[in-house]
Amino acid sequence: MISYTGEITSLKDLNDVSQSAQKNNIKLSGCFQYYRGHGSSTYKLISSIARFFSDTKSLEDAENKIIADLKTETRKAKMNDYFFVPAIANGFDEDWYWLTQTQHLGIPTRLLDWTLCSEIALYFAVADDKCKNKDGDFWIFFVPDKFNIHNQPEIISSIKPLQNDKDLFISIPVHWNKNYEKNEPQRNMLSQQGKFFIRSLLQSLIPLENETFFQKYLLRYKIPAANKNKILEELTQLNYSNHTIYKTVNKTMNDIKEKLILAYNLKTK
Repeated sequence: MISYTGEITSLKDLNDVSQSAQKNNIKLSGCFQYYRGHGSSTYKLISSIARFFSDTKSLEDAENKIIADLKTETRKAKMNDYFFVPAIANGFDEDWYWLTQTQHLGIPTRLLDWTLCSEIALYFAVADDKCKNKDGDFWIFFVPDKFNIHNQPEIISSIKPLQNDKDLFISIPVHWNKNYEKNEPQRNMLSQQGKFFIRSLLQSLIPLENETFFQKYLLRYKIPAANKNKILEELTQLNYSNHTIYKTVNKTMNDIKEKLILAYNLKTK
């Protein structure tokens, strides 16, 4: 487990942490920082779907079936325009668009969410009612450029995301199109400034902080439970709230989401 670098008890602390990250030697070596917040310090840096499986084969089978079933259910419900896929997408692009938007519909996938915005990451850590009396975590991930998929054309042309065998950082572009208001997963990605890290299938059950290689790229800050309400009030004054960060999910699509979560036993207790 990675030790704490410090504590965040206010937005002033957050600002100090963010400024310090800009001067970090890893950052200066060419990495770019992303942020993630956890309501509880017991939560791991592992994808939502990986929490439900003990072997990678079962995880892979479930993820492939979930995406296939989601495509079928969306088509049956005549909700094809809910997800955005560029007209020029080939099979590779289409799978990445489906996977990232499935994550933002609220269905567990192998993607681990990060954000460009430190305030949004902090909001996720302090706004979770289930963890209001628990210390939280604020993570900074300095991502080496070699993991950015947009800088690896040989990967873009060859890897299917659901069979991915590499650790990759993914930045799927959000498209402003005539149907944008109905593309709720896209709007969630935009409002949350969301980016994604995906682990190889072989490593998908191992928390990021447990990997020796990645530990040097991670910083962890404690968010004391006693300070969560104060931080939440400060964030609310800056207009960070459920209303601004989450977009309303269409009822039909929410029903489909719940159906798939129950079918694959992915309900969080």
